[in-house]
Amino acid sequence: MDGVPPSGASIGSSSGLFNWTPTTNQGPANYNITVRVTDNGSPQLSDTETFTIAVLKLPRVSTVQFSNSIVTLAWESYPGRRYKIETTSGLENPVWTQVGSDIFATGTTQVFSYSPTPGQQRFYRIISFDF
Repeated sequence: MDGVPPSGASIGSSSGLFNWTPTTNQGPANYNITVRVTDNGSPQLSDTETFTIAVLKLPRVSTVQFSNSIVTLAWESYPGRRYKIETTSGLENPVWTQVGSDIFATGTTQVFSYSPTPGQQRFYRIISFDF
């Protein structure tokens, strides 16, 4: 990488795979990354490519409500992002299961409701993704 990469970012020397998991302190922010590749020919040839990575803030839950056997979750969202809700019955060695379909955000707040199996303790997480 040309310049100073974000802390924790790396490129595999043989695979060329860019790898980075931003910390919560690294967002929200935009990072411009410039990558240079050079071959071992004679003469050597090289090229650079610059791309921007947008690190978004984590989804913030604003409402968790249980009423009439229905769980309702509401959170801050980014329009155009996709989210999924996952649930598990315990936090020691959890097995997360997606509830419902992926949610495509159309506004800055998303709301999700469903009826869980009665009599079970449940934990939830909201995952944001763009692929």
